[in-house]
Amino acid sequence: MEWENVRDYHDFVFFCMERRKFEELMNDESIPEQFKQILRDARNEYKWRNLNKRKSSLAATRARVKKAYRKCAIALKKLIDNDIPVTPYQIHKNAGVHYNTAKKFIERYEDDIKEKYLDYIFYDLDIDNSKL
Repeated sequence: MEWENVRDYHDFVFFCMERRKFEELMNDESIPEQFKQILRDARNEYKWRNLNKRKSSLAATRARVKKAYRKCAIALKKLIDNDIPVTPYQIHKNAGVHYNTAKKFIERYEDDIKEKYLDYIFYDLDIDNSKL
């Protein structure tokens, strides 16, 4: 396959080699400097690409958890307003989230639920009370 430039090659291939071997290649005088630069660029690009993947996946996970907790908080308000006992099962059924998620939500906000500090829970999850 023909590559138009080095950047196209870097988009599809990364070099996987031991650090010792990489350092030997960098110290070898018989290897052209242009090839060494290709190796350095590929290593750095792969490193940054993986770092960005990790950061974005963590951000996505946090967003999913926060979305599920928002659903749980709204279901919690409905349960308290209707005088229904607050259990993980009730939150799970009313919020449409997994049982374990509802259980973790209750564990996290257990003291606030007992004292009915819904305002604190809503503030923590960025929920506007006026819309409920």
